[in-house]
Amino acid sequence: MTNQQPLPPSPSNPKREDPDKPVPIDDPAPGQSQPEPPPPENTAG
Repeated sequence: MTNQQPLPPSPSNPKREDPDKPVPIDDPAPGQSQPEPPPPENTAG
């Protein structure tokens, strides 16, 4: 943990801490059963 510099929170990946481990925000994680994705209006903020 010496060459890693804090990246600014991107609008698409706000929880992307490790570049090697991209965190899929829009895609439901394998295990979480979601009835339906949230409306784009709420996601847009």
